[in-house]
Amino acid sequence: MKRLTSALACLALTACMSPSAAPLPAGAVSFAQVLQDNASTPYECTDYNPATRTCAAVGRYVQQADGTLLSEGLFLLNDQPRALARGVAPVRVIGGRACTQASSLQFELLEGANDPAAQFALGFMEELMAGAGEVCATYTPSGDGYSVSSQAQSGPLRGPIPSTSRFFASAPALRSEL
Repeated sequence: MKRLTSALACLALTACMSPSAAPLPAGAVSFAQVLQDNASTPYECTDYNPATRTCAAVGRYVQQADGTLLSEGLFLLNDQPRALARGVAPVRVIGGRACTQASSLQFELLEGANDPAAQFALGFMEELMAGAGEVCATYTPSGDGYSVSSQAQSGPLRGPIPSTSRFFASAPALRSEL
């Protein structure tokens, strides 16, 4: 579940009512403000560990020529043998939150494609996300970064799923949490 938390948080990078319908909670900032404040530090690190200088996931947001905002995230499914996964999904800003349709997430194994355990883990994540509906992330400033609460509209991921987020100028190293 921790691996899924990392993926959700990276990909937005993600209550019983539609999470995007409620007003932002006190102290939270709009996702547009998060992007603006971190324009010079585009790499979002989920659950940063300062002792090891590593992240559970590293993501970034990329504006496409057609105006679509994409969330791209990397996360390790396993250290040995190394299994590196990538997830991509379009993001919409709704009610100040970063939202995506979980079924639009596209996962791929960049390393470890021949590892049956990595293939199984990625397939499990895809199945779980397929039933999550819309996933939205709310950002609240906290210390050097943000406290992030991701909530799915339906399914077993109907949060909130907490994580932390910090932005960096270059991508920090990843760690596996399995």
